[in-house]
This record gives sequence, structure tokens and C-alpha cells, in this order.
Amino acid sequence: MQPAKVLARGWRFEVQDDDGWFIPIRGISSFTPNPTVVFADATDFDSPEGAEEHTPAVRGLTITLQGYYLEGPSGERDPGQARIERLDTVAPEGSLTRFRLWSPAGNGYEFDASYNVTVGGGSTTDNTAWSVEVTKTGPVARPSMFLDGDWPLDGDMALDGDMALNGNANPLELLWMFLQEALGE
Repeated sequence: MQPAKVLARGWRFEVQDDDGWFIPIRGISSFTPNPTVVFADATDFDSPEGAEEHTPAVRGLTITLQGYYLEGPSGERDPGQARIERLDTVAPEGSLTRFRLWSPAGNGYEFDASYNVTVGGGSTTDNTAWSVEVTKTGPVARPSMFLDGDWPLDGDMALDGDMALNGNANPLELLWMFLQEALGE
């Protein structure tokens, strides 16, 4: 099958909680990646006349997620948005937390990130705005996953000794764990 255009609305975003579980960030209506690069000047007397030379020294990435503030009638919040809002108030220890984004076909990108949240905004006929700038630090990992038709199965799985090294749950191990728990073993 030929690769096809992918609708932006099919992407999924997750943030890791304190126990190592990834929770979805809901209410997102758009996202914008902003890659950056810092160049080291490499121009010297031997450079071609009138030509500047450089070396890419550092690459970075900030992804802006924009959407809507989610709140229930009793004040309960979307767990993903609430987690990110808590991280936005922590500095410096504990402020870097794993972030994941998944393409509709299940290609994953995972990295440590810091978070800068903006809550609120809009007019009389708008839903309240919510946005976050997710700024990558360190390398990007490419996790694999198992699909349940909507969110990654491992999106709600703890990372522990019973899980695969790449952070994804092995379905047979999960089944065995559930059976042992059900049988009281």
C-alpha cells in the first residue's frame, strides 16, 4: 500500500506521571513542531571567497500543543492537562518528564521535556483555550507499540521489570499477570 496523507487530528500525545505511566493529553486541536539548530561558524581564510561555512552544532525541538481547557462540572480536570500544569510549576528538579507523540499509524517519538503552559483566553463565543510548549532535552527515542484501535496499549502501562525494555507491555506477560492476580497467585 502506498503511503497516504495523514490527518493531523490522528496524532496522540502523552506525558509520563510520577509512577512511570504514560497518560494521554486530551483536548488538543492543533500542534506545531518547531525544530531549531545552532550553527558553529567554520569560516576561515581557506574558505571559498565570499562563502560562509558552518557546522550544525546543536539541534533542538519545541512542540506547541494548542486546544481547549477541559474541566468537569465538579472541577475534575483532564489528567494529562493537569499533570502538565503541575510540571509547569516545578523547577529545576522534577521539571523534566518524558513526553510521547504517536502518529496515526503508531510511529512513536519519546523524549525528556520541560513544559510551559498557558491556560485561558477566548471571547464570549469561544471555548477556553489551553496550550503548552513542550521543549525537548536530550535524544529522541523511537518506541514501538501495540494498538487497541485508539490509544497505545502501553500508554497506560507502568514501566517495571515485567515490561519490555522499550517501555511497551508484552501482551502475553500482561495476560499472565492478570490471570495470576485473578487466581490470587
